[in-house]
Amino acid sequence: TYPHTTWFPSLLTQNLVLGAMSASFQETRVQVRRPAGDSLALGFGFHDDSFAYSTLGDIAWFFWPSLVAAGGEESWRTGMMGGELRPELQQGIFEAGFQTSDYAQDPLECIETTHATYLLNYNAFNEGGLGYQGEERQRAEDASIAMGYTFHLDGASLTLSGLDAVGVQVSISLSVSQVGVAPFYYPLFASIVSADTGG
Repeated sequence: TYPHTTWFPSLLTQNLVLGAMSASFQETRVQVRRPAGDSLALGFGFHDDSFAYSTLGDIAWFFWPSLVAAGGEESWRTGMMGGELRPELQQGIFEAGFQTSDYAQDPLECIETTHATYLLNYNAFNEGGLGYQGEERQRAEDASIAMGYTFHLDGASLTLSGLDAVGVQVSISLSVSQVGVAPFYYPLFASIVSADTGG
């Protein structure tokens, strides 16, 4: 409601809306722009719709400082972080000469600090009708890969026993680690499919 800050909903109204959203979305993760009302206690994620511009820094209303001030610096562990790369930055943020300032910030630093798991970036696919090209594209891909979860298969073993005319007992063990900046926010499991039987 800026600049009409007095128009912002009361704490009671905020919590009624947040409570209804939390109760309605039992499987789908939900995000809000700011840590309003009970959003932290309810496990909401946060959406920075001006990512890499007023995301980090010492100014209280910037995205990350406002989340930290509300006690939400660890909220990324249970609620996904994401947003939209500031539209005015999209065209030049991955160019070699991109200049940072108090407002325009390094996208990789913003990803690492906020633990962002996704970003909207229309320009990545539409710059000049082609999207990013060359080194600019590589820097954009590096930023994309830096986001969210990254799984490493650290080890695997296969044990066969009980071979007879009807079949064989198979035991498979996997050791997986998550080394990305953010967890995977939904239940996760491995599936094994037989190439021969399709089962």
